[in-house]
Amino acid sequence: MTELTAKQAKIVADIRAVILTSRYGSAAGSYEIKRFDVTLPREDSDLAFLFVETGMRNDEGTLAAVLCRDRRHIMIGPNGGTELLNAKKKGRTINRGLWHVLHNLVD
Repeated sequence: MTELTAKQAKIVADIRAVILTSRYGSAAGSYEIKRFDVTLPREDSDLAFLFVETGMRNDEGTLAAVLCRDRRHIMIGPNGGTELLNAKKKGRTINRGLWHVLHNLVD
């Protein structure tokens, strides 16, 4: 399988929509989405991966671009199940489910 399933595509669209309507998407906000990359499933796997990087506007070439950007890796299963692979909050044991993923992305 080398393309997203319909459920995976819907989850990716939902995550993008939530991020764009949060503090990162506001016109007056000081943050923006720097990268939003989807890795398609390989031939031997049915998992897709989403990489989201957010940071301050116009921080390219500064120390803030290195130290202050927020990077999240999200695994998306074939039926739309999500798991956050690098949770923001230390000690959080539940990183599965769309609510937990979105809460960690826009918190």
